[in-house]
Amino acid sequence: MDEHLLPGGGIPATRSLGWMGSTPQAPAHLVRLFARHGFTFVPLTKHDSNAIRSFSLVLVDCAGLSPEAVQDYLGYMHAAQPELRQALLWVEPNSPYEQLIRWPGVKGLFPSDCNETQLLKGVQSILAGQNWLPRRLLEQCLEKQRGRMPPTRSTVPQTLTERERQILQHVGEASTNAQIAYDLCISEHTVKTHLYNIFRKIQVRNRTEASNWVRRHMQQESVL
Repeated sequence: MDEHLLPGGGIPATRSLGWMGSTPQAPAHLVRLFARHGFTFVPLTKHDSNAIRSFSLVLVDCAGLSPEAVQDYLGYMHAAQPELRQALLWVEPNSPYEQLIRWPGVKGLFPSDCNETQLLKGVQSILAGQNWLPRRLLEQCLEKQRGRMPPTRSTVPQTLTERERQILQHVGEASTNAQIAYDLCISEHTVKTHLYNIFRKIQVRNRTEASNWVRRHMQQESVL
């Protein structure tokens, strides 16, 4: 894997790592791996809110969990401990799990072919205050940000507000209402209201049609 590090904060004192997955216990090979390097590896559940607050990093094992379940875990942990660092384990390339790197607290992602050396190095980097993401995802994030330049031609209805255009860009990136609400610092109810107005203005019936509309009318123009 081709990793890239981003600068961050300081090094936490704890050597304990939390783990969440589809089974009550963490895989034995992971427990042994981290134990050899001085880490304790503690299984957690959604009901361990007090325990969650004592960790600096929790690894979420995506194997056997749906993207919705992983998102639910991430949201719960962020609510319990906003400063908690989280990382996703065993993520298949180009899968819906990759979209979750935009969630607050997610500081790392380890693909399904990650080896033990890369996993250890990544965990140590995250604990040192850095992010650990495949270079491909970092480049995609940059391209998405660049793609949010306002359209330069008149195919986008002039009746769309700036906020509606922002939300449309997110729809084109397959963001959920919760992700849009977090990124734009608004409520999910407000997102739904905007989407209703947007669909009416651009004459589409659902998110799929709206996403296709964005690709035709906004993403193409943003690079002109």
